[in-house]
Amino acid sequence: MPRPVLTEEAEREDREDRDAVYRAEGKLRDLYNRRAALLDQVHALSDGQKDLYDERQRRQAAVEDLYQSHQGLGARLSELRRARDSARSKLDESVVAARLVRGEIPKGDHATPEQLRKEIENLEVRQQTTALPLKEENALIDRMRSLRTQLVAADKDRAAIQAALAKRKGAEDAVRARKAELDAIHEEFERVRVERERAMTGIRDRLVDVGGLLAQMREKAKERGAVMARVDAFSDEIRTLERDVNTRLRASRDRRLEAKRTVGDYNRSVRENVAGEGAYARAADAQLEELMKRGKVTLRG
Repeated sequence: MPRPVLTEEAEREDREDRDAVYRAEGKLRDLYNRRAALLDQVHALSDGQKDLYDERQRRQAAVEDLYQSHQGLGARLSELRRARDSARSKLDESVVAARLVRGEIPKGDHATPEQLRKEIENLEVRQQTTALPLKEENALIDRMRSLRTQLVAADKDRAAIQAALAKRKGAEDAVRARKAELDAIHEEFERVRVERERAMTGIRDRLVDVGGLLAQMREKAKERGAVMARVDAFSDEIRTLERDVNTRLRASRDRRLEAKRTVGDYNRSVRENVAGEGAYARAADAQLEELMKRGKVTLRG
């Protein structure tokens, strides 16, 4: 199909629009490339934000685990504190009981039955082998009589004393056992306390780490927002250029359609004239061509 003939003004406008569209397309290519590079930055920043978020969630979970451990250690300390108070009370009771048992044992030095028998034997040997004055003889007999009385009493008290000593030993063993129990509870209490303090320190350190990651996420978001603002600016410029290009292309299309309609209207009017009027047709064609050079043609029947 032949290209519609435009007026000189329309040709000039069409040429200006073509040049403007060509320049705009070059600028659009540059804007698209620059926007694509910025979008790559946005995607990289988004990936960085996602990585920071995942790491923050992982560290936050570790903080929660430490917090639960800290709570459990606190409950354990409460149990040990109650057990320590109970053990201390039992130790005090054992100490009092041991003191009472010690009071049941006779004070001072007491001769044993063996010692009394030995002394009696010595006195008997002296009486049998030595001639003593009557006064000394009577004193020796009195002494032997007294020792035999003490021996009878000592034999009777031996079982009671041994039972008291055994009772004292049991009481002292109970004191040592209660003290060992209290020491073990205190040692466990100190171990748990140190572990709990260590857990609290870990919680604080990890919270600082989580806060640092949150600050990095905010920085990434700020940077991403700045890049997105540049992307939006490029998009606005691209839309403006595309609207201008589309407007110019529509204007060019409208000019050609108008010229095509004009020629079609003219041809139709010529065909409607009397056949054989060749001279009139040629004159009309010449007139149409002249008019097309000057401006828009309006045909009348």
